[in-house]
Amino acid sequence: SFSDRHTIANQLNELDFAIQKLLDIGFGVSLDAHPGGKFSRLHASNPDEGFRLLQSLWRTLGRRYRGYSPERLLLEVLNEPSIPEKIWNEQGPRLVETVRREAPEHTIIYGPASYQQISALLGIQPLSDTNIVYAIHFYEPMIFTHQGLTWSNDPLSYLHGVPFPTNLSDPRMLDLTNRLVQAGQSDAAALLRSQLRSPWDERRVVSAIARAADWARRNGRPVVLNEFGVLGWKAPAQDRARWINVVRRAAESHCIGWTHWEYADGFGFVRRSEKGESPDHAILEALVGSLSFKRQ
Repeated sequence: SFSDRHTIANQLNELDFAIQKLLDIGFGVSLDAHPGGKFSRLHASNPDEGFRLLQSLWRTLGRRYRGYSPERLLLEVLNEPSIPEKIWNEQGPRLVETVRREAPEHTIIYGPASYQQISALLGIQPLSDTNIVYAIHFYEPMIFTHQGLTWSNDPLSYLHGVPFPTNLSDPRMLDLTNRLVQAGQSDAAALLRSQLRSPWDERRVVSAIARAADWARRNGRPVVLNEFGVLGWKAPAQDRARWINVVRRAAESHCIGWTHWEYADGFGFVRRSEKGESPDHAILEALVGSLSFKRQ
């Protein structure tokens, strides 16, 4: 445990309030174990201890929320496991069994390791439990969706103005590559070249989502795209909306449910300022179609 009993009790009470509030206004809720850096580091360095903590967490959460409607509350085992695929493929099914013992009727959401990429989904077999939805995340290409990130010194942090669609012969990419090299950011330039060996366009995005849909059909299991989005700091605004719209429509064309990441932070569809919150209308329209939003 990372917190004392008083802190845990307060957090669970806050969670109770949030879940009930969302249910009361008509939402379905996906309750997931979303690890912070401290747990992810522990899980990576000591998988057995990480598993023990997750198992204890789900015993608590399963018992606490099994009385809620199984149609309205779903339970996600772990967001983006930080351990190697081989270890997660052994731990994950055991955690599913733990959740199922505590919440026999609730749908479980389960994703592969390797950041829940589609390629990782294609490498696993569905579990015997049939009341499971398999979760994928989609952020490709990272040079577009994560350009300008600020939470690490990853080469992606030096990228800006990468468009969508794009390819390596795009004059803007040639110029950006040259400027990165001149600025001593050779790793960022190499990343740009690597991810653009093949062009990134609508067809490639649609093809990637189709592979997840094919896995779902072949295995007779549902898939949900429960994370996708683009950082709003450096990406061209029009291209950001275009990419989000392409991904959303591709998922819907294959009857894959989706959840956009996130609300009002870097990837969000709401902008925060000293005056409060205001919706990003271009992103909202990309997500839900051409509705008439009231502009403030």
